[in-house]
Amino acid sequence: MMWFNILSVSFLLNGCTTISSFHKKSNVVEIENDTLIEFNSTNLSKDSILIGYDNLVLVGDITKHFSDATKAELEQTKCDKWVLTPQDLNGIMKIMKKVEASEWNKICYTYPCFYTGQVKNDKTVYEITINSGSYIQFTNSKETIYFVSTKKIDLFLTPCDCCE
Repeated sequence: MMWFNILSVSFLLNGCTTISSFHKKSNVVEIENDTLIEFNSTNLSKDSILIGYDNLVLVGDITKHFSDATKAELEQTKCDKWVLTPQDLNGIMKIMKKVEASEWNKICYTYPCFYTGQVKNDKTVYEITINSGSYIQFTNSKETIYFVSTKKIDLFLTPCDCCE
């Protein structure tokens, strides 16, 4: 019966996407200034990570993906060794800069490795994509929001500094 509950939660949260672990859920998250926000949903892990933008909180785990790339390309870009944990995302948006899609497209390299997950606040749910080329996208059916880092930081493989 437990596998059915996990499968049901996975389907409800992510469509048909599988999740790599199951967390006990809570509807209250502690925010940095000791205030509490209660979310309407009970799909929030009590140890969720506060991303640092619009009270968005990471829900569950993040999953690593590779776009179509050869083994040599993955080794050359160091994507094969790039590791990001949910804890690495705690406050990440405080060091990123929000940009328009045209600027993101102009200055960022898209590397063949990225992580995906889900973030939410009390009113909005986004799919999050973290590319090793120093950018993060929040996407839902209404919008896509872009954040970049133009400086070299250890969490990413290269900064968004193309063609400046």
